[in-house]
Amino acid sequence: MILWVYSIIFDRLPQNGKTYLEDTTKHLNEYGDNGLRTLALAYKKLEESEFSDWNNEFLKAKSSIGSDRDVNLERVSDMMERDLILVGATAVEDKLQKGGQVSRSIIFPPTARRMETLNDLMAASDVISLHCALTDETVQIINAECLQNIKPGAYLVNTGSNQLLDDLQLYFL
Repeated sequence: MILWVYSIIFDRLPQNGKTYLEDTTKHLNEYGDNGLRTLALAYKKLEESEFSDWNNEFLKAKSSIGSDRDVNLERVSDMMERDLILVGATAVEDKLQKGGQVSRSIIFPPTARRMETLNDLMAASDVISLHCALTDETVQIINAECLQNIKPGAYLVNTGSNQLLDDLQLYFL
């Protein structure tokens, strides 16, 4: 399963993928009005062979050199980013941007549990949302070993760099 996290997905939804469109639009507007960075989420189920064929085309486009590279990347990306099913919306405070203030005091709800390892977190969570900057320490923070511990049926949402994930491993879950 692949999740997309940008609002242009609304234009790419088939009619049967718009079940939550009205509610999601309302929530995105409310979040944005409160100054939050908003994300719309959608998914698409793929067969391994479908992903493999697409990935071969994507890798060719990504490694091409020349003036048509961006056009090829857009074309190949567009092939995958169709017929998505809308899940909903989320929002985050944008305090990690340049010049932002980072608060060290975080209040957790009483039902929150502290996880000792990332693998424990992966095994216990229904939704894992990745919000971190790309650094030497976070490159492929979600790797094959980590993904082996993911709870069956869990969603992994990456709002950061694609280099945070060993994304090839996602398709072999």
